[in-house]
Amino acid sequence: MKSRKAKHKGLGTKKVKFLIGAILLSVGIGSSVNVAFADQDIHALLTNWFDKKKVESINEIEQAIMSEKETQKQRLKEQLQVEIQKSEEELQLFTDAEKEARVLALQQYTDALIANFNVDNSNKEEKLSAELDAIVQEAIEKMDKVVKDIPNDDKEKNNNGNHYGQDKANPSNKEDKEKPNGSN
Repeated sequence: MKSRKAKHKGLGTKKVKFLIGAILLSVGIGSSVNVAFADQDIHALLTNWFDKKKVESINEIEQAIMSEKETQKQRLKEQLQVEIQKSEEELQLFTDAEKEARVLALQQYTDALIANFNVDNSNKEEKLSAELDAIVQEAIEKMDKVVKDIPNDDKEKNNNGNHYGQDKANPSNKEDKEKPNGSN
């Protein structure tokens, strides 16, 4: 069995704890709630209390928002830097690939042009041949005209073995005929 002192000792601490808790609860409730006396306007008292709590809540919310905003801005900046770096790398790869593709396409087009490169000079050759034929024909006609215009005496001379124009071509023969024999 327990002694009387031991039995009552456990009950006393429980009662004291309960009493202290009740007092603290009463003080807590009493400090946050104002007692409305009969001569005070209950409506005004509640409105003031709600306004005070509203301002406190708004300030608390604004503080929380400002703190979170700074945290999220920093997070956003870091993520944005990562995305920009990835985007730059992807853009560089895309640019290199497109550059290669365009250069290759241009080289293939140039190769195709070279393969199909066909210079057709036949028209120019025909014109040049016709012009040269006309020049030769004109020269022949002029030569024939010169031969026809030669006096008959010269024709007989030409028939004797001397060709027309030989004297002009070889003036030394003409001089030999005009010079007396033995003198040069």
